[in-house]
Amino acid sequence: MAANPVKQSRMPYLDEGIVKYALLEPEHAEAQYLPAGAFITSYARQFTIRAAQANYERWLYCDTDSVYLRGTEPPVDMRVDAYELGAWKKEHEFDCFKAIRAKTYCFEEDGELTVHCAGMPARCHEHVTMDNFEVGASFPGKLKPKDVNGGTILVEDVFTIRP
Repeated sequence: MAANPVKQSRMPYLDEGIVKYALLEPEHAEAQYLPAGAFITSYARQFTIRAAQANYERWLYCDTDSVYLRGTEPPVDMRVDAYELGAWKKEHEFDCFKAIRAKTYCFEEDGELTVHCAGMPARCHEHVTMDNFEVGASFPGKLKPKDVNGGTILVEDVFTIRP
């Protein structure tokens, strides 16, 4: 609903055997009703803030429809259900939890580490520990595209957690 109505595509071309992309002219789509998107966002925000305030001492992290709270007792003033529209989903019961920023967190559950890190390839997860999961840490296992004559290859690189 509140998407940017200006779209711009790219056209591939060869430059001395290397594929490059030229920006095409911007296209203008019909704008949707912006106030609807603003209302939905503000309603969801107040819904989240009220839930966080009611559970302030235990609140660790939340994302769209899931919440991570310290302890195992039910949350205060929150509907919890994995499938009900408008309810929060309790994701896990964990022993240890660490959040760095939005969509960048890890936790230990029954001795097993689970990593959720925006942009981090799964191949990097095996190198992550609770101790080294922090801003600025780099982990091997990322594949980065590199343009060469005749196409593109993937080369080994590292993934670094940004602030």
